[in-house]
Amino acid sequence: MPFGSRRFSRRVLAAGSLAAAGGFAFPSVHARAQGDQKVLRILGWPSYFDDDRTAAFREANNCRIEITGIATPDDTMLFLRAGGVGFYDIVAPAIGLVNPLGAAGLLAELDQTRLTNFGGMFPQFQAMPAPAVDNKRYGVPLLWGTFPLVASAEVADPPAEWLDLRDKSYQNDLVMPDDGLGHFSIWNWALGADDPMRVSPDWLDNPADVLIELKQTRAISFGGAVYDAMMKVANGMGQFSTIGWQSAPLLTSKDHQALATSLPTPGGLSFCDCIAMVANSHDPDLSQQFIDYMISKDVQRDLVNDTRWATVAQDVPRSLQPEVAALYGYANLDDWLAGSPVRGYPPVGDDGSGSATYLDWIIAWDRVRQAKM
Repeated sequence: MPFGSRRFSRRVLAAGSLAAAGGFAFPSVHARAQGDQKVLRILGWPSYFDDDRTAAFREANNCRIEITGIATPDDTMLFLRAGGVGFYDIVAPAIGLVNPLGAAGLLAELDQTRLTNFGGMFPQFQAMPAPAVDNKRYGVPLLWGTFPLVASAEVADPPAEWLDLRDKSYQNDLVMPDDGLGHFSIWNWALGADDPMRVSPDWLDNPADVLIELKQTRAISFGGAVYDAMMKVANGMGQFSTIGWQSAPLLTSKDHQALATSLPTPGGLSFCDCIAMVANSHDPDLSQQFIDYMISKDVQRDLVNDTRWATVAQDVPRSLQPEVAALYGYANLDDWLAGSPVRGYPPVGDDGSGSATYLDWIIAWDRVRQAKM
């Protein structure tokens, strides 16, 4: 599930204090089912690991799977820092959090030779995430997707550039979800940042000012999740959801207005969720087998058909439902990712570069959220 469908969360900021205060109670020993049945505990988006998807693995390995669902991407940091190490075995972090979690000792290094399906991934995703400081691999891509501009399909000429949305002709046309990470990632790039995730704290005033302007002069609605914003457009409110999902054309019924996507210059935003092994997993062998299973062709096919996001496995697109496969430019993946690069996360703390931290982004987005329409 992309970060673009969620709201910023302040809970990550309290992770250290929660751990110290015993804010979460995790059993210190893994429970066993009857007999010798093994247990894998997963922290991530439940839709990635539903019962049908994991049935073959559970049966082959005589294990059960227990899932703790997350509500925002930073929940992976929160739960691992607050006692999840030694409790969870598998986690599904956003790509920008993999190396920071690994460097903090919260993830275990993967043995890539044990991942028999790794070679079947698109080369572009084999290279992600970028090597960690200690040159260890702490996670592998599991699923990705793109956030475009979503419009009513009745719009004949979507804006050529994101900055065009400031034109007065778009008054009362915009539906803006409450998604700071997605908005800032796109608008940092639109306003000229070379790396939208690495900008100075002062720079954040630029996208915040523009987004406040759009909220106050062009938006007909502000707030809620990305899905809700798209459905408002499908129900006739406004013409554009300022952030949307590439799957938008498949989300509507005959009772809705059809939706279409576009990628105004300089382009869209892609996310990538990964799968990793938590440090001190009680069963590293089983955990790595499960990671390998989740990037296998059959599992990738079913996962992408169900979620309507995009696969990391290069032989899978031909076996997807045709309408799902058509959402992404797999045949020219380099071009697609150049137009909608996979973005990570702002620094989760002061990394010495002078870049705005995740907390700075939250504070800047609060300005947008609190501005009156």
